[in-house]
Amino acid sequence: MNLLIVTPTLGTSPFLDQVVEQIQNLNCSVHHIMVCPGTRVEMLTNAYPNVQVVAEKEKSLYAAINQGTAQRNDWEWMTYINDDDLLSPEIDNLIEFLNLKTNPADIYFGKVHYIDENSTKIAHYPTTRYRTLFSGLFASGIAPVTQQGTLISRECFNELQGFDTSYKLSADFDFWIRAHVKGYSFKFFNKHLGSFRIRKGQLSADQSSMFAEINRSVASSAISIPPWKASLQVLCFRLQNIPAILFRFIKTGRLKSSSLFEK
Repeated sequence: MNLLIVTPTLGTSPFLDQVVEQIQNLNCSVHHIMVCPGTRVEMLTNAYPNVQVVAEKEKSLYAAINQGTAQRNDWEWMTYINDDDLLSPEIDNLIEFLNLKTNPADIYFGKVHYIDENSTKIAHYPTTRYRTLFSGLFASGIAPVTQQGTLISRECFNELQGFDTSYKLSADFDFWIRAHVKGYSFKFFNKHLGSFRIRKGQLSADQSSMFAEINRSVASSAISIPPWKASLQVLCFRLQNIPAILFRFIKTGRLKSSSLFEK
């Protein structure tokens, strides 16, 4: 299995060493590409000689990821990890699983933790293994899958033409909803695959702009489901995630995931 991992970075993250170390410890053929400002290429190349570092063509998170995937044509699966988030060592279990599969799904995702600046787990990212709930969740602007540790097949990524760079904060949500509408297969893998770091100054903290983009993506997706059915599916999703909601409240005093980004 040939895995491509893209890290868009400004080259200044204090967590970058940890990101690189985890990727280099994965038990498969991995090609790690960093896409960064041109002024940082030499510094990052010297710091991480086993990583391919390329200069960004435009200042955009998702354009950098698309650019990274275009650097090679020998990968079978891809994921991207931001320079402050983490992959879990348990992703090796998914890699081993895929090495044995003859008819894999198009997209694999699993459990994701929210962590703080000290890499301490503070919450579970709410997900669902049930594809039957996807339409109602997407129509309600809720992502049943997140990016950290999610593997996308080359065929799926290329046929959907990667991420839509008109979205600055939520092109991953837009990718998931387009994949769902087009009928690509999603498969939940019951392992902790990645961690989403909550920290000061991150792009995700602009929740109002993010939700505006999500609403635009939903409106343009042509996803069709009766409102009552969508509400029922959201309720099922909430009930499934009661343990995660309780854990988050006990650890942080917050009931909603979005409130974790509030100062």
